[in-house]
Order: sequence, then structure tokens, then C-alpha cells
Amino acid sequence: MNTELLIQSFRTILNFSLEIIIAIGGLAAFVIYGLEQRQKYKIAATIIVEQINYIENLINKLRATETNRGIYKKPRLMSENYWERYKILFIKKMRRVEIKEFDTFLAMLRK
Repeated sequence: MNTELLIQSFRTILNFSLEIIIAIGGLAAFVIYGLEQRQKYKIAATIIVEQINYIENLINKLRATETNRGIYKKPRLMSENYWERYKILFIKKMRRVEIKEFDTFLAMLRK
């Protein structure tokens, strides 16, 4: 009888331990997912800001060196529109006016 009680206690402790391990694993996965999402937002925001800085610098260079060159000789301002790629990440956090300003600014550059 004592052996059965000991085995039952061992099973109970083992089951409880496994449940705790599973809960810790689930919590760790949730934390890792959250950190990855935060990192994704930071990377996307950095890429967009860097592209805007690059465009502003290029425009300033064009203004400083503007001569009678034709428009066809001007460098392309954007090779890729990172805002279009990543704006879905920021729509919830931005106002419509801000999103519209970005869209308008980048639409002017594509012309």
C-alpha cells in the first residue's frame, strides 16, 4: 500500500513538474515572439528614416549643383519604396494625416 501511495505521489509530482515546464516554455515563446515583433518595428522604422534622410541629402546635393542639365540626367531618388513595404506595421500607431503625408511625399518623388 505504501508503494502505491509513493508511486501515485511521484506521478503527481512528475505531472505537476511537466505542466510547469510546459508553461515556462510557452511563456518563453511568447516573450521571444514579442521581442522579435518589437525588433521588426525598429528595423522597419530605421530603414524608412534612412531612406528619407538619403532622399533629403540627395535633393540638397541636387539643389547645390543644379545647372542647366536636363531632367533626364538627374539621379533616381528612390530605388525602392520602403514605406510601401513596411507601412502596414505602422498604420495602427499613426494618424491618417501622417500616413497621407508620407504617401504624398513619396508619390511626388516617383513623378
